Amino acid sequence: MIREIFSSGKDEYYTLTNVVLLCVVVLVIYIGLKIFTKKKFVIEKIYLIISIVLGVCMTLIIPVGSAPDEPTHMYVSYNLSNKLMGVDENSEGYLLMRKEDIDAYTQTKWLTREYINGYYSDLFNQDIDDELVVTDIEVSDSNYFLYIFSALGITVGRLLGLDSILMYLLGRWFNMLFFSGVTYFAIKKIPFGKSVVFVWALLPIMIQQTCSFSYDCVINALCILIIAMTFNFMYGEKNAKRKQVYIDIAMMTVSCLLLLPCKGYALLPVAIFPLFILIKKAKEIILEKQYSKLKIYGTLALVCLLIVSVSVVVIKYISVSTGTEGAYVEWAGKNANSVGYFLSNPIELVSIFKDTMLKNGTSYINQMFGGYLGWMEIAVPFIFVFPFAVLLLYAGLFHENEEICMTLGDRLWFVFVFLAVDFLACLGMLLYWTPADARFIEGVQGRYFLPALVPVVLSMRTKRLCGGRYKEKIISLMVPIMYIFVVTTILKSRL
Repeated sequence: MIREIFSSGKDEYYTLTNVVLLCVVVLVIYIGLKIFTKKKFVIEKIYLIISIVLGVCMTLIIPVGSAPDEPTHMYVSYNLSNKLMGVDENSEGYLLMRKEDIDAYTQTKWLTREYINGYYSDLFNQDIDDELVVTDIEVSDSNYFLYIFSALGITVGRLLGLDSILMYLLGRWFNMLFFSGVTYFAIKKIPFGKSVVFVWALLPIMIQQTCSFSYDCVINALCILIIAMTFNFMYGEKNAKRKQVYIDIAMMTVSCLLLLPCKGYALLPVAIFPLFILIKKAKEIILEKQYSKLKIYGTLALVCLLIVSVSVVVIKYISVSTGTEGAYVEWAGKNANSVGYFLSNPIELVSIFKDTMLKNGTSYINQMFGGYLGWMEIAVPFIFVFPFAVLLLYAGLFHENEEICMTLGDRLWFVFVFLAVDFLACLGMLLYWTPADARFIEGVQGRYFLPALVPVVLSMRTKRLCGGRYKEKIISLMVPIMYIFVVTTILKSRL
């Protein structure tokens, strides 16, 4: 009897569980061996290995469509894939898809063991119906550059004639590889706080988003690239080659301009984060009379001025509305309050922000570190989330081989950028997702606060608290160990 029950449990879910847990355990053993047998420890290389292994595992146990808003992003990627393949647009504006892909596992939440079995049962199916048909899906307008990598993955899958699930997995993996590559570069570039970026990029909610079709992947990659390069300019190598400086400035400039319009300009504070370089460098140039640097930082100043000018125009345009009736909130069947209303009633704005943070602040922090995954239906116990918060704070501690050159003004700027991102993210949900009669801001999620989290953690560094010489090694081993519990929680939720 026992043998029959054990045998009957060997389905796709059983195989998935064993494969994923085995991968994570082997990763822990591998990192442990690297730590105790290698004298030279390069944290960005360790990150790349951990990121790819955990990313693949998370894409396997979190089915396509079950990350927040993923179907919407997936359709935009598919539409961009059509453009890349030269598929003619349908005259009525509906999405063209392969018959194979239309109804292929688009369930989003409350996924069961039976769903997992069906999801993986035809993974290597060779009988593909690749006829293009018109669907009833209207693709949302978005910045297509945010979907280029996932669209490339879908395109490769279609050209290879892969089954729907494998094709969609390729789209996710292309996103994952892009984010991992950019973060690897950011960790290498940032002069200190490398382990902070390491933990930040490996938070459960971060891996879920960057290993899905969500545009959070490219947005967060742009954010950490801007932050790392800004820190490099402010505190990094002083005698860098002029050619490399120009390349870095060009890369940071493009990143800022691409990030500016994302999420309704809510990430404007990160896009203008490099402004602080100008303030510090202008002071150095004047005091030390290093006029040869004027060309370099003058170029950067013009770009920052352009970004600020565009931002002022956008804010002015938004503020034109002085009526009390704002955008229509479809899910509530009501209108939101307008910008004009809050300009006329600033106390009301302060009150709703205060009430929202008092009511949901703890929940936002829990979500930010991965307390709720999927469509907020996979609850990861607090005991498994809390260590990630501890590791992030521990990573921010002073390292004995590092220098602390931050002034009080630097720290205040980092905190300001973080709070400004939080405020604009909440304001966007207030104006476009919260009905006028609501007492709290609706729809805010903890992941909205992640883009500017690294600077605010680094602003807490002080020589009074030192993380020790083995800080990076401890963090590198603890992160994959914690994922044994996170992965187990996600798999158990399917039972």
